[in-house]
Amino acid sequence: MNTNNRPIPEAIDGLPWQVTIRPPQNHGGGILYGVTDLHGHAMTLPPEEHTSARFVRLHELAHAKWTPRNIPPHAAAKKAKATITDVQTAEDLRIQSLLHVHGLLPRDLRHRTPDDLQRFAAAVAEHITSGQAHTALEILTWARVGSGVAVHRKKGQVKPRHRLAHLPELAEELEQIDAHARALIDATGNVAHALAFENATNLAHQIAAEAVEAALPKRYSAKLPFQKVTIPLARKLRELLDAAKDTFTQPNPCPPPDQTRGNGEWGTLETLPPLPLSTAHKPQAQPQRKRLAQLQGARLGSIRRLLTDGRAFRRDVRKPQKGGTILIDASGSMDLNGDDIRAILDRAPAATVAMYSGHANRGTGTVSVIAKAGRMATDREIDRRRGEVGGGNIVDGPALRWLAKQAEPRTWICDGAVTGKGDSRRLNLTLEANHLAKAGRITRHASVARYLDTLNT
Repeated sequence: MNTNNRPIPEAIDGLPWQVTIRPPQNHGGGILYGVTDLHGHAMTLPPEEHTSARFVRLHELAHAKWTPRNIPPHAAAKKAKATITDVQTAEDLRIQSLLHVHGLLPRDLRHRTPDDLQRFAAAVAEHITSGQAHTALEILTWARVGSGVAVHRKKGQVKPRHRLAHLPELAEELEQIDAHARALIDATGNVAHALAFENATNLAHQIAAEAVEAALPKRYSAKLPFQKVTIPLARKLRELLDAAKDTFTQPNPCPPPDQTRGNGEWGTLETLPPLPLSTAHKPQAQPQRKRLAQLQGARLGSIRRLLTDGRAFRRDVRKPQKGGTILIDASGSMDLNGDDIRAILDRAPAATVAMYSGHANRGTGTVSVIAKAGRMATDREIDRRRGEVGGGNIVDGPALRWLAKQAEPRTWICDGAVTGKGDSRRLNLTLEANHLAKAGRITRHASVARYLDTLNT
């Protein structure tokens, strides 16, 4: 007789299970709400009165139903070349997505209590202040992936891909965690720690989104098989997290903002005549063409198909070219040159490329389009414009607002050393620039070379 009102995993496989009811425990900088040991047939769950009880119990029962028993966690981690936590996080997202597909997610979904949110935030802040920013990045990324916040964006609207479990309640909890952690870090008055936290939160969102987009199957699948979803997602997650170590382990190419009290102010964005795009740039690698069979046409492709599906004619269709908008910091520290622009147009022929910089003495700057639709300004014109507007940043904020209104994908190439009037760095300007980039779905790269590395050939 079940006197504890516990779930009955025995109904899934007919085997005896040991179910333990206990409050959530602190674990690895986070909070452990429930555990399912498929091989030991043991399950740990929170008490029924806990905020997360209903969600966690459904989640753990779903593990017993859909997580394969023949692949132990360490074997899956070895196959994915990832950590066990990476695999568990990827599997959690798959399980929540399956619950969503079958309509089993509770409507009154709640997960963490206010005390749990503060404890989670305190753990993140402790990692940041103790110099373990990459550990904080991993924790924040795992939380974002597990909450299903990575979704496919199309035409400015958020739409789930493959019925991915996008849980707004858990996304709101993440925002509260970020706010609590940010307040704890700001209270220390350490500018470097505040910057490290902002970098960690921005990177966590980018990594989670990129990993899920890359790992989910291209075609809709209601089953979301373990081998085709969890393993690729864990592999991509670990690959991106390891690559992000450079952000925290390598020396910062720019000094931290001045810790002088007071807020900085952006320079004024001036409007200058556009540069003449007088040079047609022909990419070294021509866009590939793909032959598609058609029911009718002027070119005969395969006459044998007249007897099968009738698709005997062909036509050429150009492969879509990479486009979007790229904004480049043209201050003296970035050393922009014409070869960089040509390299970008080789890889993204349809992109609009603009540069910005400002005059420290005047407190003004400008954004100038230097390439568009396969045409670019000459090196001489680019150098002349840079001489007119100065070699400081000055207008990073206004330039990002301009970029946020341009075509996607939006890319910002800058070393992160944003400045305002007087070419001085202030913490409020750095935080505002990070906020503008996040709100405008703008991806930052530290140099042209790093941006080119992200493009597929």
